[in-house]
Amino acid sequence: MKNILQTFIFIIVLGGFSAGLIFGMDVLTKERIAENANYEWKSAILDHHGLSFNLMTYAETFENEFIKEIETENERDSLFRHKDEDTYSYYFFGGAVWGEINGVITLDSDGITIIKITVLNQQETPGLGGIVAERDYLNNFVGKKFDPVLNLPPPSTENLSDDVIVDQITGATNTSLRFIIILNNFYQQMMVKDSEHPTYIWKSAILEHHNLSTDIDSYLEDFANVFTSVNNQAAEINRVYRHKQEDTYSYYFEGEGRNGEMNGIITLESDGMTIKKITILQQVETPGIGSIVADRDYLDTFVGKKFNPRLYLSPAPGQNEDVIVDQIVDATDTSKSFINILNAYYSERMGS
Repeated sequence: MKNILQTFIFIIVLGGFSAGLIFGMDVLTKERIAENANYEWKSAILDHHGLSFNLMTYAETFENEFIKEIETENERDSLFRHKDEDTYSYYFFGGAVWGEINGVITLDSDGITIIKITVLNQQETPGLGGIVAERDYLNNFVGKKFDPVLNLPPPSTENLSDDVIVDQITGATNTSLRFIIILNNFYQQMMVKDSEHPTYIWKSAILEHHNLSTDIDSYLEDFANVFTSVNNQAAEINRVYRHKQEDTYSYYFEGEGRNGEMNGIITLESDGMTIKKITILQQVETPGIGSIVADRDYLDTFVGKKFNPRLYLSPAPGQNEDVIVDQIVDATDTSKSFINILNAYYSERMGS
């Protein structure tokens, strides 16, 4: 009986010791993994700026050199600005063909020109899609601009300047597309959505629809002088705005496109149904194909079309031409999504 008790006690002690050891190793491992993850993206941003560091000094060096322009709960998801050079750097990630691609990008002080991109992790096909992480390929992005998005070459780049067109990886079309979509998506999230002036983007677009210029210091006063709200929504972005003299109606819209969020501004003539102008503020559709949805040449085809009571992509018996809008060639899903968003918001905002 005594031997059995001793054995039982030994097992309990040994089990407790083992559990404590495993718990301690787990805590230590988690801390080390987190530290390694921070080193990976922070060291890449430091490298983009030619700064010297090592594993012991990188954290202090990073803190001394950068400030958080946009701060988030997870530090990795913040936007960082270099204190002296006024460059912008941030982490990006997203799904590619075979798995996640992630990395960091640094933009010049103008907020649109690429200085350097580093892909940290990718799972694409070696020798094909895997080229997305190679320095020779990524160097092709240097000097390219988010103006407002990056694009791939043909089928539709005739009206685009060279500084927004980036090379496609030969034999890896899908990886190329997914990578550009990820970059465009994160650019919109990090650089377009101004946290300090959250209404500037859409209010300045409404002013521009009426050929009124403004800047970030005067746009609130300019907007208030010209427009009045016609509904009582608590959030400004959910209101319809009427031009005090022209009696036009403008409002913000958003919804899911083929690849992610699409949003913008629409202005209607005084009849409340005829389109005066549309501007896309954000979209992450396939570059050179679905992204045409944001091109001025395409959006201008909507001018004069009518919500009567809705827009259509294809004609049906009894419909007038003024309710039929053009479909983007080879981008059926994007076209349908866009029209559905416009119709849904017209019904909600204008009460039809």
